[in-house]
Amino acid sequence: MAKFCTRCGKKLEDGKPCSCVNDVVENSNNTNIDINKGFNDFIGLIAGIFVKPADTIKKYSKKDKWLMGVIILAVNCLIGGLLLYCLCLRTGATSLVSSIKSTVFGSSYRVPFIQPFFGGLFGVAFYFGIIAMGIFLFANVIYKAKYSIKETFALTGACSIILSMVSILAILISFASAYVAMAFVLIGVLFYLLYLYQGVSDVTNLDKNKLIYAYTPAVVVATVILYIIVNFALASIYATNVISSF
Repeated sequence: MAKFCTRCGKKLEDGKPCSCVNDVVENSNNTNIDINKGFNDFIGLIAGIFVKPADTIKKYSKKDKWLMGVIILAVNCLIGGLLLYCLCLRTGATSLVSSIKSTVFGSSYRVPFIQPFFGGLFGVAFYFGIIAMGIFLFANVIYKAKYSIKETFALTGACSIILSMVSILAILISFASAYVAMAFVLIGVLFYLLYLYQGVSDVTNLDKNKLIYAYTPAVVVATVILYIIVNFALASIYATNVISSF
């Protein structure tokens, strides 16, 4: 009577294991190799961004690096939410409501976690998303740069690694001084925008006269939307405390 594999249902030869066993082992080894490669790529990106930023950005902006880029962007979103919450704790929901806080709420003023965290998270998500899609739209669709969406997210994520590290440092600094922390964030944003401009120039090979029109609109629109979302989150904090004070 013929025997069949309990895994895949193939007919078994006498005394021989099914070939699917080897396939499982091979796939498992490939997964381990991919994980190790991804970790090595991440370490290489962190090390290279300081020593040879232009070469490193170009290396990690390729289509096969898009998943790492998206992961880095997602981590940046989480860090952005935590950073805004920490800044709110230290400044009384930042300068937008600090004067109202001191006169109305006094020492009873409290900062809820949800509004600043999700305000920072979604603000940073929209910021990176609009920059990536804006650059793709102008460079690829309008100027025909033959630039894929995967390359766009790989580039945006690779450049944002500097912002990730600076933001983590800013969170730690915020417990001592929120204003010094904000200064660090601004420095990180400036480096990010410089790296991104260099990366767009190298990867898309756009003419310099066209590059500025592919880059600037995306950054400006993304910054305005980030400002609106963050202010909405802070206004929500203020409204929550006004209601709770009565």
